[in-house]
Amino acid sequence: MTLAIFALSAIDIGTARAADTPTVKASAAPCASMRQLGSTSYLHADGQIAASVKQFYGCGGNYGYIWVWESFRDSHHYYWTSLEVGLYARGRSAPYGYLKMSPAYSVEEYTPFAGTAQLCTHARATMLNTSPPWLGSATTEIVC
Repeated sequence: MTLAIFALSAIDIGTARAADTPTVKASAAPCASMRQLGSTSYLHADGQIAASVKQFYGCGGNYGYIWVWESFRDSHHYYWTSLEVGLYARGRSAPYGYLKMSPAYSVEEYTPFAGTAQLCTHARATMLNTSPPWLGSATTEIVC
């Protein structure tokens, strides 16, 4: 009898947690031939590592990429005000590929395709929250 009560309680707890978790969005890779360029950069926000920022090459172009860590999503209830990721070329302040989500429930995102394979590029991401206020950003190394 105790075992049945424990099992029922575990099911109830799991159901309540799933109901409290918002639906999040994860993107599929733009193509099957994706490969990472350079090393991963880590975005720190609100005193912890919040996301990994990367740059990829595939399908004849480059992509910026962000993955929000599960530990950060859990501690921040899957909410941050704004999430941005862009792909930039050396010497150019405007991005070639850029994506901004606000409010941002996204977990994993790629920038749109950027035909920059012949340029030296890097990815940059920013995460912002307005209440309570915090900001984090990260930039990958430039890869030519």
